[in-house]
Amino acid sequence: MTPSLKALDKDIEYWRGKVGMGYYDIVVEGPDSTPDGVGPHEFRELELMLRGEKPLASFCTYTQSNFELPDEDFDPYVREGTFVKREFIVHSSSEGPSDEVRYLYFALPEEEWRIDAAHQLVCEEIEKPGPESPEHSAALGRLLGYTDKEVTAFIAWVRKFGVESAE
Repeated sequence: MTPSLKALDKDIEYWRGKVGMGYYDIVVEGPDSTPDGVGPHEFRELELMLRGEKPLASFCTYTQSNFELPDEDFDPYVREGTFVKREFIVHSSSEGPSDEVRYLYFALPEEEWRIDAAHQLVCEEIEKPGPESPEHSAALGRLLGYTDKEVTAFIAWVRKFGVESAE
């Protein structure tokens, strides 16, 4: 099941206000909008993980959002031990559509350590005022399985859109 991007409208409008135009416009354009050398893994996480090419998949949404995370796609593989699943509900002090955000992670069993590392980065960014740093984007990208070359290309690409987090 691929989630409908239309269900994200309220969340996207909020995040555009928080981090500026750009990154969320990029995501909404979909995976075919990215230039060569930039991932993306969006909408391909399950496929890449089943092939062993992606060690960790991360998803999040406000608990009050209509956006559906891909639990039902991944859960059969969790039950058979192909993936490990963890989720966290984080209370946010933001003024988004909800004050609770659900973070959902799937990892290859031998890469389960990445869940804690990625979630720690996420929590650090939540506590920090201002936009996400390029260092944070790079660290999280590497945990998600992007190569150094892809991470560098991504940061350079989002700078073209004027996204504060990549400056």
